[in-house]
Amino acid sequence: MKYIIVKNQFENENAIVFCDNIIHKHVSRIHCVSDERVVSAGFFVLDQNNVATAYGRSDSLDMESRPEDSEIISKMFLTD
Repeated sequence: MKYIIVKNQFENENAIVFCDNIIHKHVSRIHCVSDERVVSAGFFVLDQNNVATAYGRSDSLDMESRPEDSEIISKMFLTD
């Protein structure tokens, strides 16, 4: 799976996840018209407990994944 992390005007960061056959840059264009900006991008895998591990980089955006991206993505899949 792929992802981008966007940051809004309040400095909150959220993940947008999508399938591997979609290009990072195409997803980021959707957010160019909003107040959100892309701060990182890459790939991730989920383990059996739905904990994400982010890795790699987006060549189309020329952005790296960050260590904190794993936690941001994991929050989307974990239930209380």
